[in-house]
Amino acid sequence: MTTEHPEQKTLPATIHWDEDGQPISTQFDDVYFSRQSGLAETRYVFLQHNQLLPRWQQLSDHQHFIIAETGFGTGLNFLCAWQQWLEVCKPTQSLSFISVEKYPLTKTDLEKALKLWPELQPLCEALLRQYPPFFTEGIHRFNFAHGSVQLTLLIGDALEQLPHLALQQGQAGLNNWSVDAWFLDGFAPAKNPKMWQPELFTTIASLSKTGTTLSTFTAAGIVKRGLQAAGFNVEKTKGFGHKRDMLIGHFTNTPSTMPTIPWWQPPPAMFNHSLNKVSTKTTSIEPKKEAIIIGAGLAGASVAYSLAQRGWQVKVLDQHAGPAQAASGNRQGMLYTKLSAHQTPLSQLILAGYQYTTRLLPQLLPSEVHQGKSWDNCGLIQLAFNEQEAKRQEALVESGLFPAQLFEFQTAEQLTAKAGSHIQYPGLWWPTSGWVWPQALCEAMLAHLNITTYYHQQVTSLVLQTGDTEQGWHVTTADQHWQSPHVIIAAGHTCQTLLPDVELPMKAIRGQVSQLPFQGLSPKTVICGDGYISPMVDNVLHVGATFTHDNADSTCTVQDRHENLQRLSQLIPELYERAENTLDPDAINNDKVGFRCSSSDYLPIVGPVPDQPYFIEHYALLRQNGNTTFTTPPPYQPGLWITAAHGSRGLITAPLAGEIIASYLAGEPIPLSTEVLQAIHPSRFLIRGLKRRQI
Repeated sequence: MTTEHPEQKTLPATIHWDEDGQPISTQFDDVYFSRQSGLAETRYVFLQHNQLLPRWQQLSDHQHFIIAETGFGTGLNFLCAWQQWLEVCKPTQSLSFISVEKYPLTKTDLEKALKLWPELQPLCEALLRQYPPFFTEGIHRFNFAHGSVQLTLLIGDALEQLPHLALQQGQAGLNNWSVDAWFLDGFAPAKNPKMWQPELFTTIASLSKTGTTLSTFTAAGIVKRGLQAAGFNVEKTKGFGHKRDMLIGHFTNTPSTMPTIPWWQPPPAMFNHSLNKVSTKTTSIEPKKEAIIIGAGLAGASVAYSLAQRGWQVKVLDQHAGPAQAASGNRQGMLYTKLSAHQTPLSQLILAGYQYTTRLLPQLLPSEVHQGKSWDNCGLIQLAFNEQEAKRQEALVESGLFPAQLFEFQTAEQLTAKAGSHIQYPGLWWPTSGWVWPQALCEAMLAHLNITTYYHQQVTSLVLQTGDTEQGWHVTTADQHWQSPHVIIAAGHTCQTLLPDVELPMKAIRGQVSQLPFQGLSPKTVICGDGYISPMVDNVLHVGATFTHDNADSTCTVQDRHENLQRLSQLIPELYERAENTLDPDAINNDKVGFRCSSSDYLPIVGPVPDQPYFIEHYALLRQNGNTTFTTPPPYQPGLWITAAHGSRGLITAPLAGEIIASYLAGEPIPLSTEVLQAIHPSRFLIRGLKRRQI
C-alpha cells in the first residue's frame, strides 16, 4: 500500500507574506484585507454598513442574531463582529456567525496573520485555542463566550456548501431561522469569478428574510446585477480608503424556500403548533427555555451542556448514584473512528463528531489539569489485522477524501516506534486521537451553572398534559414530580420503556471490558484491532471488549475474560505472553459489563419523537407509492426529543448530537448536512417501514 495520500479535496490556503508582513493568497493573487488597515476596513464595510451597532442595541433580552459571510479568510470579520457584540450585547443574547471558506488557513498562518491585530488579542487567542490543525470538508461548529457566540464554519466551495444550509433552513419548521446580515467578502470578482455566480446570489436570497441587510467591498456590476435579480435592493456607496465605491443593500422579496420532504421537518417552535392527536391550536406564548433530560450518561450530559450554554435551565434525572454509571461507565473510552471511503452518512457523522469531540475536550478538561488523567491525545493505531481490514484501509488512503493529518498509513516497524511495544501488523496512525474517561467528561459538562442534577431518580411516568395551566410533560419518579415543555430522553437501552406510543428499533449489546494489573509493559498509544488496549492508567490496563447480542446478564464471565485476554495476542503479543504466564484468567473481579444501545441500522437516533399512530395514518399512502408527494408536516409528540443508540461510539457522536438537538431548540443552523440529519432522524424507521409495507 502507498503511504502517501493523493491530492486532497480540502486544501489549505497557500500564502506568501509581503514586506509589511501582510498575507497574500497564492491561489487568487489577492490580499486578504486592505493594505491601509484591515481592521478599519472591516468595521467600515461590514459592521457600519449593516448597521449592526444600532440594530444590536434594539435587541430584546434573549434575542438571537445571525450573520453569514462568504470567505472566512483570517477570521478578521468574525473577530471584529464578536468584539463589538461583547461591547453592546447582554450575556443572555446570542450571536451566530456563519462563514464559508474553500481554502482555510493553516493554524500557523492564521496565528501569524492575527498578530497584526494586537487589540483583538484575547479573541484571537480564543479562536486559536479551538482552531484545528487541519480541516475536512463540511460543517464545523465552535462555541465562544460561554456559548453566547457561535461560529459555524463551512469548509468547501461556497456554491456547494451554502445550499446545505439553505435546504436545512427550509426544513426548519421548529425555528425557521434566517440570516440577519450578510458580509459578502472573499476575493474580488475579477480574481475569484467562480464564486460570484448567479447560484450564489440565489442561495443567499433563500437564506435571507425581508429586511436582511448586506454589504460588500466590491462594486462590480456582476455582483450588483446578481443581487438585484435575487431580490435585493442594492445601491452604491463610498468605498473604504482609496476605493471609490462599494455595495450595500437589503432583501425586499419574500424568501423562497428550497423544496423539502415534509416528514423530515422538525416540529414548530410553539408548543401546540405541531400537528398531533391532542391539539392543533396555536399560542402566542413564548416557549420557556427549560428542559428535562432523562439520563446522565454521555448522551444526556452532552445535550444538557449544549442547552445550558445557550442559557437554558436544564434538569437532569438519572436512576444511578452519579453520572456515567451505565454504558458510559468505563474508565477509558477510545476515540475510535472507523471511516468509509464512500462518504456514507455514518462515515460523515463519525468524522464530524470526532472533530467536534477533539475540539471540546481541551475546553472542558484543560490539559494542564486533566492530561493523562481524564483524557490523553496519545494517538491511536488501527491495525490492518486481516485482509478485509487491509483493503478497507487502503481504500481510505486512496480515496483522497481525508487530509494526511487525520490519519497516515504506517508499517509495523513505524507503529512499533509509536506504541513503544512490538506491533506485528501495519495500519493507520491517528495522531490526534486517544482515550477519554467518560465520567470525567460528563461531570465537567454537568457542572454548568444552568444544570441541576437529580440522582437515584428512576422515571416511572412520562405524560403529556395539554390543559391551559398544566401544558407540557409531567415526569414522575418514586418520590418526585417535575414539569417542562421539553423532555429529552437519553437513557441508553432503557429509552424504549419511556417512549409513549412509539417503537424505535433499539437493542442492547452486552460488552465486557477486562482490567489487568500492570505487567511491566504498557503501550504509549491506544491500539485497536479486533478489540483494543489502552495505555496504563491508575496502574491498570484496559482490554476489550466483547460484543454479545441477546444477553441481558450483567455479571462478568470467565469466558468473556478469556476472550479479551486472547485479543492481546493480536494487539501486543509480548504482553499476551506475560499475561498468560502471570495472570489468573479466571479472576474476573475487576472486569466490567456494560450494555451499548444500538439501532437496527447502527446509526444513532437523534431528533424529535414522532407520534407513531398518527404518523402512520398521515403517510399511509407511502405503502402504495413510495414517491407520493405530501405537503403537510408530520405529527410529533410535542416537545419530546431523543438522543440514543450511539453504540460503542458515544464519545464520538453523543457530544455532537447534543449540539444538534440544542440547535434545533434554539433556532440556529445545525452543524450537519441534511443528508446526515435525515439518516439519524427518529422518523426514518416509520418511513422505511411504510415504503416496504412492513407496517
